[in-house]
This record gives sequence, structure tokens and C-alpha cells, in this order.
Amino acid sequence: MDKYYITAQELLEDSFRLAHQVFESGYRPEFIIGIWRGGAPIGIA
Repeated sequence: MDKYYITAQELLEDSFRLAHQVFESGYRPEFIIGIWRGGAPIGIA
């Protein structure tokens, strides 16, 4: 399997896109946990 690398900007944009999809679905989490190794930027965004 080939690796696909993305930039920090792409990660940020993908994080916001995912958050928008979750919000639009009507799901409202009580809290969010961002796993430090790789999940922190997404949890913070």
C-alpha cells in the first residue's frame, strides 16, 4: 500500500470538513477526545 502525505493545511481543512458533516448530521457529542499522536490537531480544530 502506498502512503499518501498531506500538508498541515490539508489536515486542517479536512478536520473542518469532517466537523461540518458531523454537525449537519445532527449529532452533538458530549465531549471530544483527541488522541495526542495524530489526533490532537483534529480535536483542537
